[in-house]
Amino acid sequence: MAIPSHPIHTIIIEDSIDDLIFIRRALYKLGPNFVVRVVNKKDQLGFLAKSFAADLIISDYLLPGWSGLEAYLMCKEVYPFVPFVFVSGAVSKDIASETALNGATAFVLKSELEHLPQTIKNILKDHELIEQPAPSFPPKAENEAPAQIGLLQEEVKRLHHLLHEIKDKWNKNQDLSSLMEQID
Repeated sequence: MAIPSHPIHTIIIEDSIDDLIFIRRALYKLGPNFVVRVVNKKDQLGFLAKSFAADLIISDYLLPGWSGLEAYLMCKEVYPFVPFVFVSGAVSKDIASETALNGATAFVLKSELEHLPQTIKNILKDHELIEQPAPSFPPKAENEAPAQIGLLQEEVKRLHHLLHEIKDKWNKNQDLSSLMEQID
């Protein structure tokens, strides 16, 4: 499983520069394709939400003057299907439960930030933002291909003939129902 080559637009809502550095390091462990915007105030998030198409949102829970839950609810109005990860240090089980009940995608304690890269990788996979390897099919026998091509050519001829019949009846304003049944 590889991180995609296309950018993953990420909003980080964090007031601590030290914690921001840890979160950014976790993203860089996954690859260089994260386009990150950082906010720490409610009005900044409101402005950013109008101009930035996010694929992932990571937020502290305890923010000065507002809460991560407020940030989450704000984001869900603009980004209803974007995964939202809470990263916080001072959190009780009640708060973690509350965020889960409100629909947050994940919750990682800052004391366990070593789990953040794998958590994000799993979320990106679940939300199909990671390129999945193409399924491998057993190779067909070489003699099957010409037979399949022949069948396809016959089907194309049949449909071509039907198309001409439909066109003729259309031009003569005749009933097309019998011909339409042949297409199925």
